[in-house]
Amino acid sequence: MKAEATTITDQPETVIEYDAVTKRFFSRGSLVTALDDVSLSVRRHQFTSVVGPSGCGKTTLLRLAAGLEPTSLGETRYLGKPVRGINTAVGYVTQDSNLYPWMTLRQNVEFPLEIRGVPAKERRERADEYIAMVGLTGFEGHYPYQLSGGMQKRGSIIRTMIYDPSVILMDEPFGPLDAQTRMVLQAELLRISRLKQQTILFITHDLTEAIALSDVVVVMSARPGRIKQVFDIPLSHPRDVFQIHAHPGFSETYAEIWDCFRSEVLSQQSIRAGDVAAEVAP
Repeated sequence: MKAEATTITDQPETVIEYDAVTKRFFSRGSLVTALDDVSLSVRRHQFTSVVGPSGCGKTTLLRLAAGLEPTSLGETRYLGKPVRGINTAVGYVTQDSNLYPWMTLRQNVEFPLEIRGVPAKERRERADEYIAMVGLTGFEGHYPYQLSGGMQKRGSIIRTMIYDPSVILMDEPFGPLDAQTRMVLQAELLRISRLKQQTILFITHDLTEAIALSDVVVVMSARPGRIKQVFDIPLSHPRDVFQIHAHPGFSETYAEIWDCFRSEVLSQQSIRAGDVAAEVAP
């Protein structure tokens, strides 16, 4: 089975839409184009992953949808309305843990439920369930400084997952985790997102992860980031992320997307090599 290259037009039930978006910013006195004329639709109830070389603007896509950055040109829309200011309708898991240092792990995980008025007994039960899911039972009373970086990251992920937002933006959420914990969380995220029919926009460098979790994989070019190709993932559900390499159609799908992605990775490496050579030249 082949991954089917699709267009980014005529997507039904669009939740997040990037319409000819360009994003520029100043860095070290120079104007840098992070995204260039990006048009992309993220459909309701779908898991969409974005892969691309480092520095191609993947995180910027999330920040635009979250309302943390304005566009330089074009428009970002959420449910058909322009995003202007913080978008409180979405959950956002950043690359950093961002746990509140004055709260214990359990208090951090319970906090989204507390501000939504969930009773204390239910908050505690749900928090303990999620804490156990990520292997942190016994650390409920620890403060962030008493947890390792990976443990903090797990706490950050479940703090967003616990209140079941309908749309979640996730920026390489499993990157710093060990392989076993990573796969456990991948499996739980896939299970929960399908059960709750959530819409997820997910950033990753890991092509295997992207294919295992996603309905759609978007390949971006090296900077300035552009949409190179969009692939519908033909793998059936349920998917076993622990045995995803054995899933019918995985190898063919991986090979096709990697063939598209590989040239961008090589292009980025060439750019970096040129930058290094320029820096050391007499």
